Amino acid sequence: MNLAIAPRLPQRGLSLLRAVQPPAGRLPRAAAAGELQLGAGTDIAQAARLLPGAELQPLVDPVLMREGNPDEVTAVTASLLRDSATAPAVTLCAWSFDRDTPMENVTAMYEAVGNLIS
Repeated sequence: MNLAIAPRLPQRGLSLLRAVQPPAGRLPRAAAAGELQLGAGTDIAQAARLLPGAELQPLVDPVLMREGNPDEVTAVTASLLRDSATAPAVTLCAWSFDRDTPMENVTAMYEAVGNLIS
């Protein structure tokens, strides 16, 4: 995430989760737990049906984040989460935000997640 964006998230009532490095000598958590990263454009609902035990990690398209509007970001984020809801665990992946990513789109993504899990 662009370091210019990250400090503004708490000001908007948003929080960041920090990745945790696995201890040396252990398999990465993804390899051990059956997690599956799914790129933009993947049929998330079909992946959830075909891989019922997999922990899904759908990607929020960074191009959408940069070039879309908040309504589009909200709709796509909500769709990713709804479509992956049958998975035993879901980690929404959002990365590669550059300085041209509108803060309104980042806020829309976090708010969409908050609205669906509350």
